[in-house]
Amino acid sequence: MARRPALPVELGKRGKAYYSQILEDYELEPSEVQILLEAARTLDEVEALKAAVSELGVTTKGSMGQVVVNPALAEIRQARAMFARLVQQLDLPAADDDEEDLSPAETAAQRDRTENARKAANARWDMDKAKRGTRGA
Repeated sequence: MARRPALPVELGKRGKAYYSQILEDYELEPSEVQILLEAARTLDEVEALKAAVSELGVTTKGSMGQVVVNPALAEIRQARAMFARLVQQLDLPAADDDEEDLSPAETAAQRDRTENARKAANARWDMDKAKRGTRGA
């Protein structure tokens, strides 16, 4: 088993919790640890931005004195998107969705709903393809 990286001191509370939890649950390569560190920093940035919005409100005064949306809200949205991309890069195995806690009937029902949804999507796709095919004729 590889040695677990030290907890970076610059991380805030939320970043440290996330970083520690992932390293506890998964064994990561050094390159993945760097991605994890960036994800944890991003969580801390989101927390700082949320604190600013809590303090200043969701609106503020613009350059002409008009009421505008607090720019920190856009930054929060961007940071969350960045976090999602970083987590996707880590490519961690998905959680089990607690399937083992379900009864066989519940598991079968989930499978049936998924199959029905797939059939409905394919039917819509086939109708769309048919429409496009007839337009060009």
